[in-house]
This record gives sequence, structure tokens and C-alpha cells, in this order.
Amino acid sequence: MLQNQWVHTAHTLISDLSGNYVNIKNLAQVKLTKVERNIGDLIDAYFVYKGKTYKAPMVKSDFKYVFYTSNPYQQYKFSQKHWRQIEEHTISTGMTSDMVYLSWGWYDQNMKNTYSWGTTEFWVYERSYGGDKYLYFVNDVLQSISTY
Repeated sequence: MLQNQWVHTAHTLISDLSGNYVNIKNLAQVKLTKVERNIGDLIDAYFVYKGKTYKAPMVKSDFKYVFYTSNPYQQYKFSQKHWRQIEEHTISTGMTSDMVYLSWGWYDQNMKNTYSWGTTEFWVYERSYGGDKYLYFVNDVLQSISTY
């Protein structure tokens, strides 16, 4: 198989082959080596990063959100500052919704309103540590971040 992929770590837990969870830079370029069916619709994707093999278990339908076949660094023309934030899973006001998605992944809830002057969007990330995060966008630009 050995295909170049970019792993979106916001969407899955990654472990080494001993079962220890590891942190890999978000959107790191990896070599996908095999995908095995686990139980039901669960799969295990194996990949090589910096000479070591890792495993990413997931629901089969999530595969396309975890492994990208095209280089996101070429697809999106973001600043170095924003790429660094995305790689570290951090966000800040002024980021676009694409930047926030690449950094944190899918939201748990959202609400969008369209007006004559533009759109507003509200994203909620429900987290078990540090409280829920509420993000408010105007015309696709993050305006505020709140924690409750």
C-alpha cells in the first residue's frame, strides 16, 4: 500500500504498536501501510511516521476525515503562524472556519444564520477537560472564543 497521506490527528487517537498513546504533529505526512477491519464498522489504519509504525483505530466512515490524500499545505495558502497553530491544535480569533476545522476537527453542534450583510455561525466543541468551547464566526472569520 505505502501511500503518502497527511494525518488529521484531531479526529483520532494514535498509538504505537505496544498500545501506548502518542502525540503526532497534526497534518504530519505519513505513509499508510495497511488498513484492517476490526469489529463491525471499526478499522485499524497502520502508518509509518519518522521510521516508526503507528495504529489509528476508527469507524470506517471517519477514514476520509483522518487521512488526506492531497497535501493540505498546498491546498490552503495559510500563513506560517496559522499552520503552526493548526499543527499544535490551537486556535485564535481571526482564523477562518477552514483553519479552525483543520486544528480542532468537527464541532459537536453548530448554528448558522444568513443576513443581508453576511453570515454568522456558532460552533460548540463539547470537551470533558477544560469546559465546552463556544466559537462565534462572522463572515467565516472567528470573532470570539468562550469557555463554559
